[in-house]
Amino acid sequence: LSIIAFLELLDAGNKKGNLVQKSQVIATSSIGAFNRVPLAGYAYGGSKAGVVHLMKQFATTLVAYDVRSNVIAPGYYPSELTEGMLKAKEETGFTKAEVPLQRAGNEDDMAGVILFLASRAGAYINGNVVVTDWGRLSVLPATY
Repeated sequence: LSIIAFLELLDAGNKKGNLVQKSQVIATSSIGAFNRVPLAGYAYGGSKAGVVHLMKQFATTLVAYDVRSNVIAPGYYPSELTEGMLKAKEETGFTKAEVPLQRAGNEDDMAGVILFLASRAGAYINGNVVVTDWGRLSVLPATY
């Protein structure tokens, strides 16, 4: 668990006192953590749910060190896992039944979430999951 390995560094960052907000760990999971249909397989969904729960536990444990822990759960973004599907969707596009916004996420979408969590705007957030899927979970059997 690399978070523990960096705990001294995160704590040292807080002690410098030159930041508006405290140190933070931001992990990436997936909406697969909440989807009750194993579209990418049982191991994938289970491992992503594990990341979410681990980060929530760290959010509680690391309070003593003034370190926040949050998770980003993206939907369809370009990756090795989605490469084939996104290539096929270049011609047909997404339907509202698949993704209400009818497009995959892009670098700007992800950057916005990361900047929000890392900025003063997200400085009061700890132990939360930011789902960035433009409604994908809302059209699937899911718990979030």
